[in-house]
Amino acid sequence: MFRRIALSVLLTVLLAAVPALADTVVFQPGPDDGQDTWVGTADPGANHGGESILYFGGIPGFGEARLYIRFDLTGLAPGSNVTDAVLELYMYGQNGFMDTFNYGLYRVTAPWDENTLTWNTQPTSEDTPAVVFSGASWQAAFPQWHAIDGLETLVQFWVDHPDQNHGAVIKALSGYYGTPYIWPSEYEADPSLRPRLTVSGGLVSGEAESWSAVKGLYR
Repeated sequence: MFRRIALSVLLTVLLAAVPALADTVVFQPGPDDGQDTWVGTADPGANHGGESILYFGGIPGFGEARLYIRFDLTGLAPGSNVTDAVLELYMYGQNGFMDTFNYGLYRVTAPWDENTLTWNTQPTSEDTPAVVFSGASWQAAFPQWHAIDGLETLVQFWVDHPDQNHGAVIKALSGYYGTPYIWPSEYEADPSLRPRLTVSGGLVSGEAESWSAVKGLYR
């Protein structure tokens, strides 16, 4: 009888210790938690981590620009099954034309920090993009959100290998003649317009380094 009671208590404790499951988690960090910046050939030694704008693409005279971004995903424990992942960026303006050019989002394979990153100190990244998207849907489409979807395989890799989550870089595949103007995590006027990553699936909650970076759990 005592063994049954003890076993029942043990099972109750173990079940209570199992992390709760979530359907969707939205990561939308602010200035203290966000890691996003841009680098450009116009001033290859300059750091833009504290600026209130993000670019990618480029225009003649301005040179090429690349956007680096990383989300702290420690709010998701290994064992989570990611079925959908979408990066959303709020575009509030544009320079040049984007409609005839394609862009890629690449997994970054080495550490970087937004407060020190420059064009000259860019980390390594994969040669093949995780996703490719067309500038046609971005052309003159502002102010509004733009979604880069199809990131579930990449986000699953980061969740399974948290020590290898160095974020991603967005850059032109070949050629450019335009840059979107995007609000970064430093944007203060309307925090709801900061970059966000929405992850869906059978998600297991972990211990986030900063819960302020997690906008919504258990949706």
